[in-house]
Amino acid sequence: KESDESDEADEIDEIVMEDSPSANSAFLETDESNDGVALPPQLNCAAHTLSLVSVNGLKNAENESASFKKGNRSLMGKVTALWNKISRSPAASETARKFLKKCFPTPCATRWNSLHDALEFIHKQEKVTIDQIFEALDLPKLTPSDVSFKEMS
Repeated sequence: KESDESDEADEIDEIVMEDSPSANSAFLETDESNDGVALPPQLNCAAHTLSLVSVNGLKNAENESASFKKGNRSLMGKVTALWNKISRSPAASETARKFLKKCFPTPCATRWNSLHDALEFIHKQEKVTIDQIFEALDLPKLTPSDVSFKEMS
């Protein structure tokens, strides 16, 4: 009786395997020239490509110019400290909201353009408001050279 049950199970497995298409069959094409399987051409994500270009361009600019590197690191260090404080402390987030009347965007690793959006948000705010936020959170304010670097980039 056991062998009958195992034979039936084998038959069911064979039927299921024959009737069910491969999970990847929608993405595969048969290549009639050599009876093999050919994958479609790889398509690169435009957003990912732009992100790579901007990151590599920034690294190259830092390697070529000491003044660019100094300005970029000074600005990014200060705004990163601000984003860290706002994202880790509800009290700091509320302090920033009090001055801006809206939430302060912070960059995140999963959105490729979130750094750009967060920097653009700071750029669009009045310097007095940004200075008040930095002061209220006990962070070093943006210097005139930081502001000019921010406007330049």
